[in-house]
Parts: sequence; C-alpha cells; structure tokens
Amino acid sequence: MEISRLVKSRSVAVIASEAKQSRRCKYVLDCFVAALLAMTVQIFDAARIRRRRALPGLIICLAICSTAAAAESFQKAVRAYAAHKYALASRLFTDLSIAGDARAQTYLGYMYANGIGVPQNFMVAAGWYRCASQQGIARAQYMLGLMYDKGQGVPQDYVVAYSLLNLAVAGAGPERERWALIRDAVASKLSLIERNRAQQLAFEAPPGGPCLPIVTGY
Repeated sequence: MEISRLVKSRSVAVIASEAKQSRRCKYVLDCFVAALLAMTVQIFDAARIRRRRALPGLIICLAICSTAAAAESFQKAVRAYAAHKYALASRLFTDLSIAGDARAQTYLGYMYANGIGVPQNFMVAAGWYRCASQQGIARAQYMLGLMYDKGQGVPQDYVVAYSLLNLAVAGAGPERERWALIRDAVASKLSLIERNRAQQLAFEAPPGGPCLPIVTGY
C-alpha cells in the first residue's frame, strides 16, 4: 500500500474517505489503518519541526548562561588574587584555564613563573602562556617572548622571542612603548636574516607548538 499517497488531508475522516477510493485499499480496515498511520506521520513531523525551531534558542540560552558563569568565576579569581588569597586564586584560575579561558591562562602562567600561590615552575608557566598567546592575548605573547629570550622553561631562541614580542607590541595598549624597547633589544641580537625570518613568523601567526597537557602542565 502506498501510504504516501494517503497523507494529503488534515483529518482522519478525510484521509479515510480518500483511502476508500484508492484502488490499492481493498478493505475498510486497510483504509482505516492507513489513515491512522498518516495522522501519526503528521504528528511526528509537526513535533520534529517544533523541536528544530526550539533548538537554536536553547543553544543560545545555554551559551549565555555558560558565559555569564565563566565571567563570574573569573572575577572571583581576580578578587581572590587582589586580596592576596593566592592559593584560592590559583585553583580558580586553573579550573578556568582548563576550560580554555585565555585570560585565566595568562594569570596562571604569571603565577607559575613567579611562584605565587603555586610552586615556581617555568615549564608550566611557559605552557600556559603559550595557550593564551595562541588565542591572541598580547600580555601572554610578551611574557612568553621574554621566556624564550632568557631560556626559562623553553629552549633559548631569539628568533621566536622577537616574533612573540613583535606580536605583543602590535596588540599592546598603554604599555606599548615599554614593550617596544624590549622587542628592539632582542632584535639587536639577531642577524638581518634572522630578523626577517622572525618578522615573517609574526606575520603568519603566533609561533606554534601545542599547549602542554592541561591537567599536569607537562
């Protein structure tokens, strides 16, 4: 039986009437079953359409709620840091950093670099700075550039250091002039060929390399 030919009306009665006239419906029971199936298909189609229409709104609502919760957690961490509650701040920043918050990753990198609320560890600091720098955070790019210049937690590499500092200066705010002096000091350590290569790296993208595994920092 071709049920699709029967799905034309808005009521069981009309569908049953049309089904009776079909040569393919030889029995009244067949026609009635066909009508019920047709109505079932219509009901499920309508429900599916309603779900599709509601889904975008639900996704937007969840995104807004999630963003608001993350913003509140970040502000709580900043307040803890300002109040010198460094152990609490490090825990809060760690949770946010694992979730991919670049601002929190920058804070956490600084805390590991200086041993504030956590044991000093240059490798972990560089890892968090790298995560944030790849998301375009100028301060993280600047701090990671300094670590490459000094060889702290990463292999000493003036080309990468200059590339990161160049990116940081481009995205800097009031600190731009001071950062530019550091960038130029590192540039003085490079040959012309090295400087050109570093500038090309900065032009293409932040120097690559995966973030260190998030859970341990190594």
